[in-house]
Amino acid sequence: MTDDLLTFLDGIPTAMHTAHELERRFAKYGFLRLGENDRWQLEPGGRYLVGRGASLIAWVAGTAPTAEGGARIAVAHVDCPGLRLKHRAARQDGGYVVAPVEVYGSPIIATWVDRDLTIAGTLIVGNRTQAPFASDYSIVPFSLVGARGVIPNLAVHLNRKMNESLSYNEHEHLNVLLDLASGEADNHTDERDHAHGNGSNHSPAAILTTLAAASAGVEPEQVLDAEFFLCDGGGVTIAGLSGQLFTAAAIDNRAGCLTVQEALCSSEPAVTSVAVFYDHEEIGSRSATGADSTLLQDWLQRVVALEYGDSDREAYYRAVSRSTVVSNDAAHAVHPSYRDRHDRAFAPVLGGGPVLKIDANQRYAGAPQLTARMRVLSQQCGVPLQELVSRADMRPGSTVGPLTAAQTGMATVDVGMPILAMHSIRETAARSDVQQLQQLLSAYYSS
Repeated sequence: MTDDLLTFLDGIPTAMHTAHELERRFAKYGFLRLGENDRWQLEPGGRYLVGRGASLIAWVAGTAPTAEGGARIAVAHVDCPGLRLKHRAARQDGGYVVAPVEVYGSPIIATWVDRDLTIAGTLIVGNRTQAPFASDYSIVPFSLVGARGVIPNLAVHLNRKMNESLSYNEHEHLNVLLDLASGEADNHTDERDHAHGNGSNHSPAAILTTLAAASAGVEPEQVLDAEFFLCDGGGVTIAGLSGQLFTAAAIDNRAGCLTVQEALCSSEPAVTSVAVFYDHEEIGSRSATGADSTLLQDWLQRVVALEYGDSDREAYYRAVSRSTVVSNDAAHAVHPSYRDRHDRAFAPVLGGGPVLKIDANQRYAGAPQLTARMRVLSQQCGVPLQELVSRADMRPGSTVGPLTAAQTGMATVDVGMPILAMHSIRETAARSDVQQLQQLLSAYYSS
């Protein structure tokens, strides 16, 4: 499981890549892809998958109707904080080819500077001769091979106080150095021309799109739109004197995604069991594909309607009351240099097992009956369960758990794998925690 995670982390630079890789893995286990615009026909014991953008719902249909047996649901998120490249504004400037960025979520910006950054994203591919909003288009992930960028720091000689207080203006200081200026590139259009796609085929923006199209195996003229992200180019690294640690980008929350997927696929659930992978958690989840959307409600209402008919509205409410949700998102491990940032009684460590996350203000979801159930399951499957409760003078971040609970009314609890340096371009975790988290989730699905 741990080696599988390391391979998984190495191959998925963006949220859409994560969704595509999860879908590929589910297909190996016999999950049938359904479209939201299809007419569904579900069978007890059937394995199904439906997507919306970069969000996915995969489920194994129970032998009992959902209103009678409920659903065992685990949720994670596919996105991570980072920098989106404003590729249409790429330009020659002072002998360089540079492009500005847009900050996505809340990354630790200093960790993105002076690093090897790859470029990846998605292309909207279709037929330009069709009317706007035509339905036959596809979203194609790409990753540029051999094309890298860097955000250089200012030399310490030009900012002698850099080590005293380091901050970056997100618009002025995070321009990505893509290349040296060339006489072949179009340098005669201003930034507004680039932003609106009015540059020539030799403009930096056009060159980026051409490279992305080649990487994705499509023709440049098929590209209707594109989204570019900067990504860590270092890959996964095994760390520690005994190799028990590893560092990688986006352990939060791709480790959560893979452990949920593997737990569902390796379990033999007695009731309907569901894996939900949300997009946009890092920017508040308020979108058509986030946890603060109707995605999970729509799915459950549709499944219940197929089981009972559209007229039996009460069946939906019975299904909700009998369903539970485990939100699986990374947890803050105690930092060896900043132990004072944790309550000493609730200080999870790397290698100590999964973490039960509790917060009186519901920044983490914690339905009492489900919290107690997770404690029992951890004992039954022999997995240690650590606890995280923040210091009284510190407010924790949140997860998709409280939003899922609020949108659905289902009993929800938050768990996660302990990591260090959350939201850094590279995070640190222990290999043993991966397997133990997957074991706990498998026990949940099978309970």
